[in-house]
Amino acid sequence: MTDSELHAYMARVDFSGEAIVSHETMAALTLRHLYSIPYENLDPLCGLPIFLDTKSLYEKMVCRRRGGYCFEHNLLFASVLKSLGFDVEVLSAQPRISTSRTQPGPTVHATLLVRLDGERWLVDVGGAGLSPTAPIRWVADIEQETPHDTRRVVEEDGRWFHQVLFEGAWKDVMEFSAKQMSMPDCEIANFYTSQHPESPFRTKALCALALPEGGRFILSKNRFTHRAKQEIVRTFEVKDAPMLRRVVEGEFGIHLPEGTHLPDAF
Repeated sequence: MTDSELHAYMARVDFSGEAIVSHETMAALTLRHLYSIPYENLDPLCGLPIFLDTKSLYEKMVCRRRGGYCFEHNLLFASVLKSLGFDVEVLSAQPRISTSRTQPGPTVHATLLVRLDGERWLVDVGGAGLSPTAPIRWVADIEQETPHDTRRVVEEDGRWFHQVLFEGAWKDVMEFSAKQMSMPDCEIANFYTSQHPESPFRTKALCALALPEGGRFILSKNRFTHRAKQEIVRTFEVKDAPMLRRVVEGEFGIHLPEGTHLPDAF
């Protein structure tokens, strides 16, 4: 990422702090990113391809002020952190929020490992409505507070799980490992999630945006929900494609190009 691109990214997320290699910078950028760039899968929903090269990600998410899904968010953020001098790796992961540990799951998620001052930190700005809004220390069984909820990582039989405390119980968010996810691996997983006709990203609208004071906007399929911490402030059904466009523009700040055809069923 060039200096001018990095400057434009900082403006996009409204970051005005000192951009140095420190935990404070990493935490502040994580929060500003999640406040500013929505999670969204509207391109796959419309049958459009997803490109993961840095130039395409920058043009879409910074210049056109769109959002993206996990690979887009985390690869863009990795590029930002690397440009600042952070030691960053992309790790392979499996979503677990809707599948049990006993069920085999595809490796269709990417998360970030940041090594800083002798510690390992998990950073995931591409986790939709469950993105941790602060870096998470890769240390087992320690409850960690974020601006939006409580997190921890746990180990079971050599397998690592990132969890969130939700409605009084610990829920698996993802399973991850120390295995680096190469760019070809990301491309293959991205092709499946964005192009396979049975991928949920092709059949269900999904948008999310973190809000100050612990809130989140979440659109899952045809249901919009505004949460404050873990309480529902408002929720309503999104009934058709014109209403979907109004919601993604009005609530998430996503302005789709003229002529974008949103499906009637989502």
